[in-house]
Amino acid sequence: MRPQISIIIPVKDDTARLAKCLKALERQTLPKDIFEVIVIDNNSSPPVSENAVKSEIINIRLLKESINSSFAARNNGAQNALGDFLAFTDADTIPDPNWLNSGVESLKANRYAAFSGGKVEMILPKKPDAVECFEYFYGFDQVRYIKKHHFAVTANMFTTKEMFIKTGGFNSGLKSGGDKDWGERAIKYGKGIYCSQAVVKHPARKNWDELKTKIERTLGGYVQINLNRKISKTKMLAEITGDMFPVRQVMDLFFIKKGPFFWKIKALPVLIRLKLYRSYLKLKFLLTMKI
Repeated sequence: MRPQISIIIPVKDDTARLAKCLKALERQTLPKDIFEVIVIDNNSSPPVSENAVKSEIINIRLLKESINSSFAARNNGAQNALGDFLAFTDADTIPDPNWLNSGVESLKANRYAAFSGGKVEMILPKKPDAVECFEYFYGFDQVRYIKKHHFAVTANMFTTKEMFIKTGGFNSGLKSGGDKDWGERAIKYGKGIYCSQAVVKHPARKNWDELKTKIERTLGGYVQINLNRKISKTKMLAEITGDMFPVRQVMDLFFIKKGPFFWKIKALPVLIRLKLYRSYLKLKFLLTMKI
């Protein structure tokens, strides 16, 4: 029987967390014969073995992708998918048992939906430090991404294979920002919707170095995308000014975002430091055209 749904997971040097993700997929509430899992090894060292993805419960296929880009790996998985629905997640997530059913049903219930994005919950210790508190509020703001920026992060995104083909898939040349780039194309064919019942859990970054790496990667993707669009220097200067004086973001943290007040206090200096670092990187790019 041909599977109706294909779950697509790129992985690079993370087989330990991939194993936990696959175990969670074995616990999905949907019948196991209606979905398949496609794991794409994106130049892991050592390579991911067949034993690492072996399961007696669900159908898992292992593919290889030589282009060093998670979006190239996702394209590979989508091209080889047998299902009519595509569910994207990452190797370091832990999907809830009803994740797959909820995400696919959200597409079926909205005939004009181009894609659906689910909730990404951060995995935190009982006493999170400042960076972990920041991640709680800002790690994956899926609602804002979908409603304001018209994309869903690929840690938790659903679409149809027909829509994915129609939009041309992800830009495989991007190392970051490919989900936003794809969403901006997909929104021309339908709307993005948020499904709060489709939940995956994701580990929070634990220190400034990990957060700094994310900032550099995502800003690099932003630059890659916008170089072809001829970035307006006036617009970038406005963004730099906004990052240097993040009044709106601070107000949003304390009066809009929900969560423990003490966590907000701990997250505040990380937010300001991050905004200042982003403004430095953007100013550096504006002056040198390099990140």
